[in-house]
Amino acid sequence: MRSLDKYLGNGVMAACVCVFSLASACSSAYRGAAEVDPSEVPRGRLVSTFARTSCTGNHADAATVFVDFVEGADGMPFIVERSRPDTWLLITNSRSRDDFIVFQAVRNTDAREFREYRFPAHGTKPGQYFWSSQYTEPRGSKHRFETQPVGQTTTCQLVPVDPLTGATLTTYGASPTPTGSASARGWGFDGKSFQVGDKVLVDVGGRSVPAEVLQAPGDAYYVRLEGEAEAGQWIDPSRITGRMD
Repeated sequence: MRSLDKYLGNGVMAACVCVFSLASACSSAYRGAAEVDPSEVPRGRLVSTFARTSCTGNHADAATVFVDFVEGADGMPFIVERSRPDTWLLITNSRSRDDFIVFQAVRNTDAREFREYRFPAHGTKPGQYFWSSQYTEPRGSKHRFETQPVGQTTTCQLVPVDPLTGATLTTYGASPTPTGSASARGWGFDGKSFQVGDKVLVDVGGRSVPAEVLQAPGDAYYVRLEGEAEAGQWIDPSRITGRMD
């Protein structure tokens, strides 16, 4: 996992997701976040990926929930929670607090909820996730604010994982290990060869399987394989064997 130290002590924040030209962002039920289609996630550099595990209060996710920490094109961070195939949660309200980078979002509809994602800027501890159905009145502007949970709060760990395989990383500073190398496989594609929406062929156990590119941050691809029920997976560019017309 790459260090997050650079985001400490520099007035870390992210403006309204409307600056990312997402039409649905301002009408989202969330404050500090927006529900978006996977193909609408802004371009940026994938810094680290976390898996949500070890939740309290008998809270358990039906499938593994991944959270991507991304540095946007403007240098400001945002995170993406990938829990459903068709809709992801893009969270932009962030600030530095002690040795952590903290993201918060609230939902003001009838199904009220508070979400906080807390990432250590350095060290060896996992991050933390907090959820509650009640929260204090947010302090600050519409898009940059701070609040606190009230009453019973669910807590989970955010464990750093390899974005390509989902395998747990045991030490910070470890770089994701690609499943192959372009030079070794000889295909020659890199992280900038394809764009969101492109149809490609992906090597899966020696077979070339059709897939659609959902994210192309510049160093890896998030693709949905043909016939895949889940949202998709991060792959190294070396696994792409060709382009489909």
